Amino acid sequence: MDDIAEREGISPAQRGARARAALEAYTGTITDLITDLAHLADDETTGGGLATLRDAEMHYGAELPDIDTPAPGTARPFNVFDVARAAAKLLGDGWTVHAADWGAAGYLDFQGEPVISVGLDEDLDLFVRHEDLDEGTEVLEGASDTDALDALAERVADTVRDLCARNAEAEGDES
Repeated sequence: MDDIAEREGISPAQRGARARAALEAYTGTITDLITDLAHLADDETTGGGLATLRDAEMHYGAELPDIDTPAPGTARPFNVFDVARAAAKLLGDGWTVHAADWGAAGYLDFQGEPVISVGLDEDLDLFVRHEDLDEGTEVLEGASDTDALDALAERVADTVRDLCARNAEAEGDES
């Protein structure tokens, strides 16, 4: 890649356009790319472009441990959506489910109305949330991705029933 920063009389916008064009055509490794992009930075000011690129170079250039990569589809036998779908079957008629991107969450609808979210919180704990309840989120303590799908689905279905009962009770208090 040309050392664009060393060329006199090129504006930052021109350098940016040249850098984007070079990036699109780049075929080297990420560390080579970061090293080359470092030439585009203006200075080594803390938090500046060059310092950020140098940090990225150290991070991405670090040796990675040997990791046995599982065959596609074998790392986890099911995802959160699969748990929500199995729970919907246990809940019976009137319940439908749809997935978030990548199966990272499942949304249960009752008779076409969105009611329940099943997902992972920031600690990667499985939760069930009733969208109409102020305190309607239940974390399924001890649930693990090594648990059987049917066991997790049963726990989710039981939690959905409990949350729906609490919501019906709350709605009865409002009238």
